[in-house]
Amino acid sequence: MGNQPDPLESMRSRAERVLVGGVSRGFNLLPDVGPIYFDSATGSEITDIRGDRYLDYVMGWGSLILGHDPPSIRSALLATLRGGFLAQYETELHVRLAEILCGCVPCAERVRFAASGLEATQYAIRLARAATGRERIIKCEGHFHGMNDQLLFSSGAPIGTRDRDGLIEPVPTSAGIPGVLRDLLVVVPYNDADAIVAAVRRHRGQVAAIILEPIALNNGCILPESGYLEAVRALADHEGIILIFDEILTGFRVALGGAQELLSVTPDLACFSKAFGCGLPIAALAGRLDIMQHLGPPGDVPMSGTHAGRILSVAGTLAGLDVLMQPGFYDHLKSLNHHFVVGLRDLFVQYGVPGFVQGIGGRIGAYFGLTSPPREVRDVATGWNSQYHRAFFHRLVTEQKVYGFVPLPFGPDALNLSTAHTDYVLDETLRRMGIVLAELPYREAPAQPNRP
Repeated sequence: MGNQPDPLESMRSRAERVLVGGVSRGFNLLPDVGPIYFDSATGSEITDIRGDRYLDYVMGWGSLILGHDPPSIRSALLATLRGGFLAQYETELHVRLAEILCGCVPCAERVRFAASGLEATQYAIRLARAATGRERIIKCEGHFHGMNDQLLFSSGAPIGTRDRDGLIEPVPTSAGIPGVLRDLLVVVPYNDADAIVAAVRRHRGQVAAIILEPIALNNGCILPESGYLEAVRALADHEGIILIFDEILTGFRVALGGAQELLSVTPDLACFSKAFGCGLPIAALAGRLDIMQHLGPPGDVPMSGTHAGRILSVAGTLAGLDVLMQPGFYDHLKSLNHHFVVGLRDLFVQYGVPGFVQGIGGRIGAYFGLTSPPREVRDVATGWNSQYHRAFFHRLVTEQKVYGFVPLPFGPDALNLSTAHTDYVLDETLRRMGIVLAELPYREAPAQPNRP
């Protein structure tokens, strides 16, 4: 660039003078890389303000299942703007979208829309408390349900003490969360039905809801063991507890009806966002009629918001779902998922890197250092080589222009595929990853005696 100022560094300086950390959204402050400012995006590629093009595997943190700027959604948004941009009013589009949800999601007898997944999970636990008259909530360690105070415990680094029954000390994942909320939460390991039984026994008659990710996609990709979700469903039925599936990541990604359709276990309530809106800001709470009728108006749990069900989001979501409902869509996504998982596994073997890879619905968990599938987040924390991952990530982004595979404090973020990631794009990505692996010999992580 000669004597010309670097556009990226200039933008960082501008941003840091007005934005905390130089970012408008916290997760965009990438570890060891910092924020990158982008100018345009299409399909599976994004272009930064320098003009550098990246293959994108963040993909709106899992929301862009159709890729960037899908033509069907763009056309729907433009048509809706020409109709007068009805801001907060009820339309036929809202009814049609709810009909689709109720038609394809097993638990959905009634629906109400929200603007974010955080809102959906917050309303879900409030609704469960109202419907049961109880207050305690059981959640799984490592599962992230949005940044609301009542669930933002034990969502990050697993540092809580585990007792003899498997119950885990709830540890806030943020400063500023009132300690009194801890008493309303019971934390258990994922894939441990015995621990949930122990939690219910210890707090019998007090538990309003069990909330969990049916597939732990916030931990990369951790699958439920055979019989686990069925055991939780049976326990909830026996004890009159409301079972909530957080399908923010699994919904409309692993199947049209979400993980509950794929795994044949139906919750009482379910929360949707991300792939549901194909990148648009929308969420939904869906569930059984007898529970959902508590929502107000007309019920006693008010649920509304200025930006809930905005017409642009509703119209765009409908256009996106029209694509997802086409015959063969999920078979194609499954094929892409398989292609990339096999390719990553082959790379690890080729370059002598111990690691484990699995994925579902285009959400790929790749764990440097693990040699067997993780059952829960502590398996990741104890086996994942975060030091090597950070070094790999830095080179992958800065040298090979592959944006994604972010090392989070408690484990690797998943690689997110979309149907814009063709087989050619996946092969090119694997080629670039291979260059980094060839130049970065694997080194074991130093011993960390304080890990759980």
